[in-house]
Amino acid sequence: MQEPAPSLARPSGTLDHIAMAAMRCSALLMESGARSKVVQEFAAAATRAMGAEFHGFRIGYASLAITVGHDGGTVTRMIAFGTPGVNHRLDQALRALARRAQAEGITVEAFSAEITRLQKETPRYAPLVTATCRPETLRVGPIRRKHE
Repeated sequence: MQEPAPSLARPSGTLDHIAMAAMRCSALLMESGARSKVVQEFAAAATRAMGAEFHGFRIGYASLAITVGHDGGTVTRMIAFGTPGVNHRLDQALRALARRAQAEGITVEAFSAEITRLQKETPRYAPLVTATCRPETLRVGPIRRKHE
């Protein structure tokens, strides 16, 4: 990612709102199949673009946690995310949002609205395509038949 834009003099919303907006988008990235390092970089860029300091990020098996701060105050929030899948179109749209926010700065409201718009309007792949890419749909080992 590029160098972050200078952060806003004051956060564009409460630290809680900034953390949850960054987490919501990070969860969508995880569900879209992004690598964990990309998700962490994105969360840091989004947090800074909204005017807060990025302190930490944790990626668990099915959850994300972020710590953001400003002027000595910090807040840590955690969110669960759904089943990881494949949605390259949404992944790329969210990355473009991060680059744009990083370059120009963005308010929490505008960032959240853009996430909602992308989630609704980004075309999805056909279910057959995504089903064949999900690990739980792949058969591991030989097929055993029951003998009567």
